[in-house]
Amino acid sequence: MRLEHLFEHFFIFLFVLPIGSGYCVRSGAMPYRQNGVLSFFISLIGIYALNLFGIFHPSYYTHRIPPFSVLIATQQLIQSFQLLWYEEDRVSNEIIKNESFGFSQVFGSLCWLPFLWCLPSQYMTLINYPIKRIYIILSVILAISGIIIYRGAKNQCETFKKSRKNMEYILLNDGQVWLTSDWWSICRHPCYLGNLLMFISWSLPCGFTLIPWILPVYYLMVIYNRSRIEDAQCRKKYGALWDNYSKQVKYAVIPRLF
Repeated sequence: MRLEHLFEHFFIFLFVLPIGSGYCVRSGAMPYRQNGVLSFFISLIGIYALNLFGIFHPSYYTHRIPPFSVLIATQQLIQSFQLLWYEEDRVSNEIIKNESFGFSQVFGSLCWLPFLWCLPSQYMTLINYPIKRIYIILSVILAISGIIIYRGAKNQCETFKKSRKNMEYILLNDGQVWLTSDWWSICRHPCYLGNLLMFISWSLPCGFTLIPWILPVYYLMVIYNRSRIEDAQCRKKYGALWDNYSKQVKYAVIPRLF
């Protein structure tokens, strides 16, 4: 019995502690995956703290607030606000709900995500050369486009749940649905595309220096890998239905690329 307990604790130390388990907490009658919602709230605290520090700390020496850092921080604030306002998007996301909560998730929420999000705004506090106006204009355009695409795709899903009129879709054997109209006709993962455009908009005012572009490049790698895994799972599970769907909506995330 002692040997069994020893192996059990050894397994917990090697796997459960770093990777985590499906621990779930509740708020009233609605269950929340701790990693899906609460950890995101924690990430926002770190993001806001780093952004405020990056904006106001240089003013202690220069007596001025970096305007482009304020621009990037404002775009991030708008994105964070809409994610908090539409909190049910994260609660209903199957990928987020099924992720385990462990050290890796805690580290990502407390350190990795705030660090990545704030790289562009922190970088803007350090540079001294003027920013090209075209970068600022493109940044604003991409930020607005990203929010419109992301929010439009999510709202289309919510509208579809209430009424299926005037929408094209493919009904699967297990009752799930693939939308093939409007935003969901552009690519199979329009929400990924919207987020990517927003991340690019935050890095664009920094020019083309490597460090501020770590966030969009990292996210591009993540969504490329995730979309390939999801597509492979759907192809294996649904067969001919998936082939028909992939012919109607050819691209996974970025039209004309992949």
